[in-house]
Amino acid sequence: MERISADQSISKKLSRRLLAPLASVMKDERLRLVLSPDGELWNLPWAALIDDNDKFLIESFQIDYVNSGRDVLDNPSQKSTTVEQTVIFADPDFDSLPKSLPVRQTVDQNITPISRHATIIGKAVALPGTRREAESIRELLAEASNESASVFLGSLASETNFKALSHPKILVVSTHGFFLQPESAISGDSDADQDRLENGGRFIENPLLRCGLLLAGYNTDKVDSPADDGLLTGVEILNTDLQGTELVVLSACDTALGDVRSGEGVAGLRQAFRIAGAEAVMASLWQVEDSSTARLISDFFAQIFRGESAGRALRMAQLNRIRIQRQKNENAHPFFWAAFTLTGNRK
Repeated sequence: MERISADQSISKKLSRRLLAPLASVMKDERLRLVLSPDGELWNLPWAALIDDNDKFLIESFQIDYVNSGRDVLDNPSQKSTTVEQTVIFADPDFDSLPKSLPVRQTVDQNITPISRHATIIGKAVALPGTRREAESIRELLAEASNESASVFLGSLASETNFKALSHPKILVVSTHGFFLQPESAISGDSDADQDRLENGGRFIENPLLRCGLLLAGYNTDKVDSPADDGLLTGVEILNTDLQGTELVVLSACDTALGDVRSGEGVAGLRQAFRIAGAEAVMASLWQVEDSSTARLISDFFAQIFRGESAGRALRMAQLNRIRIQRQKNENAHPFFWAAFTLTGNRK
């Protein structure tokens, strides 16, 4: 068994404080923990908490997150509405103009309310590992069911194609994600933003206008349509048809972050996808490393396509990452496996 190093003493103290009240109901490892954290506890990777046996909590329990009791109930009325099995957006070409497929034209004219080139976000760098991740998921799906996934890569990983989605069963988005604090998000172009900032200008209060995903064309100066500028905000996600979508996987950085509201959970990307209709959302708590994330996501989908529930599949993928890291250097640091959490109905 891996021993917890001295520099994790703070983590262990926190673990004792949080887990002690649950000790009486945590004696049977056949149970799963269903957590509805409040406040800043939403930003905590509970899977990485350490028990009295120096084991990570995920090694003893499957951990599920819910916003409310409704999340533990199944909703069969939506199951038959999906028209595509698996849709993947990955490795967007941030430096080329976005492209849309003729059959995926959209009338949505929402305009991103924050600067595409706000310094707080910066220029987007390519994510080649996400292309390999997409190919791995496609191959796993074909092997398991002979079904094909719809994969949007490069300039086709665009806002227009995203907004034209029609309730896929599984949606995977592998790109850069962001969440801006209110004081960092201001409307308009970069020069005007700076003027407003210096003169006490208006900040953006709505958290769904301060979170988003970067897609094809984000780095370009020429934008054919304001509705396809490469920056997909949470508000724009709300208008996407995800009713009946059983699982959304946001293989991107900081996608579980947002404004923490006592008693209401976190207002951010994860919430946007749930409101748009997704039954469960897997998102990240911090900036994840490209290659290690691709391996964890591949492990996760290998279990999904074998018929495992999303909650169990994530746990098995995390345990596999822990095992492999221990074999290499006996240090399964949570940074490499604990960023992702799963929220919602995942029966």
